[in-house]
Amino acid sequence: MAEPRLQVHGRGASPRLDALLELTDFVARPRPLDAALEELPRRIAAALRCESCGIYVLEGDELVLHGGTGEDVRQRVAVGEGVVGLAAEGMRPVSAAAGAGKWAAVPMAGPYGPVGALALGRQNGLAFSTEEIELAVALTAPVAAVLERAHLIAALSGLPRGAAARSVATRRMTLPGRAINTGRAVGTVSALYRPSLVGSAAAPAPGGDPGAVLDAALAAVRRSLDELAGRAGALGRDVGFLQPFWLMLDDVRLRERVLELVAAGETLPRALTRAGAEATRAAERTRDPFGLERALALHDLCEALAVLVAEEQPVIPRDAVFVGDQITVFDLLVSVRRQPSAVVLASPATPATATLLLLVGVPAVADVPSLFRWVSEGDLVLVDGDAGQIRVNPGRDEVAAVRAGRRQRGES
Repeated sequence: MAEPRLQVHGRGASPRLDALLELTDFVARPRPLDAALEELPRRIAAALRCESCGIYVLEGDELVLHGGTGEDVRQRVAVGEGVVGLAAEGMRPVSAAAGAGKWAAVPMAGPYGPVGALALGRQNGLAFSTEEIELAVALTAPVAAVLERAHLIAALSGLPRGAAARSVATRRMTLPGRAINTGRAVGTVSALYRPSLVGSAAAPAPGGDPGAVLDAALAAVRRSLDELAGRAGALGRDVGFLQPFWLMLDDVRLRERVLELVAAGETLPRALTRAGAEATRAAERTRDPFGLERALALHDLCEALAVLVAEEQPVIPRDAVFVGDQITVFDLLVSVRRQPSAVVLASPATPATATLLLLVGVPAVADVPSLFRWVSEGDLVLVDGDAGQIRVNPGRDEVAAVRAGRRQRGES
């Protein structure tokens, strides 16, 4: 068998390859962050054959230049402004042409969301090709790694995150949405406890007759629905969307199927989740929209019952700001029993969703499409249900003002 021919790609054969190798060698060596951010743009510009390059780092509401080549690079850009701001906001590359100049920006992703953007400019009239944009996206990874390494070094030195980078990547954003419930509240972001998590996490039900335990849970849910309907009626809201849930609670076939699964060896929580899943699969096979909608409601109800009969209850923080795509009856029966400080939804609120949020009775904002792009579990947020805005990582004065106002109104 012939020996394979080996080719060594030596220095000088490809200027771009040489530039890329020098760049990777540069980022691999530890050095002060400021020095790295000052030198990296020159090396990136050489690799991409462009006249100007800027590294913008997210600081609060703005993208701030921390190193750049070329005279046309701006010092500060608002998120959503120009090619740089749009790239960071949408987390997708953006390019533009102005006269003979060609511009491009690619976002930089960090472990907690966007950390900035890389801006590129040419004055030679050549547009950036798709391959060059792809290469630029790949080159943001080592730059983001340099930033994260600086955060790690700062943490090991006892400094707060971002201190070594002059407050780099502090995400203080204002996200617009649509106000549903008025009021202002501050809390820590917590994802809504979704039904899909219950089936694998539900613990065995407490000892005793499964039929009696199930009947007690059905009665508790019925009381909750009656209470919700009463509150909605007092507010002049239609609760027709709750009607299927009352019918399901009285459906003897559901009870019989659940207890049949228990007799076959399933725990009561798992029997409930399985019964709900079976109904959904059956409805999907018929392709009947009405039947599928009813089956999904039954799935929600079964998941809620599974939580209520489980020995271990989900750990849901008090005074959290619940975030999710939508809110369902499941959420009212399970999550909001812990009384969150506010609710924020990424999707627009349907009439039924608006009613559910009204029943929760806390400040609520919906239709925040960029919610999951900028908000992470554990973030401190200020929910302004009066203006329809979400303030991510608000300042101390803002937090103090909201909490003082709640105390004056006698709220917790």
